[in-house]
Amino acid sequence: MKKVGIIGGSGFIGSFNTQKFLNEGYKVKVSTTDISKKEKYEHLLSLKNADNLEIAQLDGGKITVY
Repeated sequence: MKKVGIIGGSGFIGSFNTQKFLNEGYKVKVSTTDISKKEKYEHLLSLKNADNLEIAQLDGGKITVY
């Protein structure tokens, strides 16, 4: 399965891109600046194929490339 990471994947445009990649069979990792603010990303959990979605805390001081 292909993987993609989306910074800002829970915003207006990012949500569209997140859904597009999920529909195309990707495993999608979306970052959020504050994982405790579930209201910012909980709408993504109801997307089709959300079982291939991972929400992760963005660490602004460290960038990790996989």
